[in-house]
Amino acid sequence: VSTAQGAQAQCVNHLEQRFNPPEPNQVWVSDITYVRISGGFASVAEVKMAAFQYIEGFYNSRRPHSANKMLTPNEKEAMFRQNS
Repeated sequence: VSTAQGAQAQCVNHLEQRFNPPEPNQVWVSDITYVRISGGFASVAEVKMAAFQYIEGFYNSRRPHSANKMLTPNEKEAMFRQNS
């Protein structure tokens, strides 16, 4: 575990491959596979995907695209609806 950032960050192998502690409660490990959300629990992958989709949905609809003649997707869709 490391709290350092950048090139100084590195994980330290505290167990050094000694997976048989002499007695219980000598070695603890953790995992953040699941995180608590308002509806219960979700995997870290689900949380990351939800955050990505929120950001992408917010910004992508407002960003001009060269494939749309520098119109945003919202403007292109509005023009399509007007011409239909």
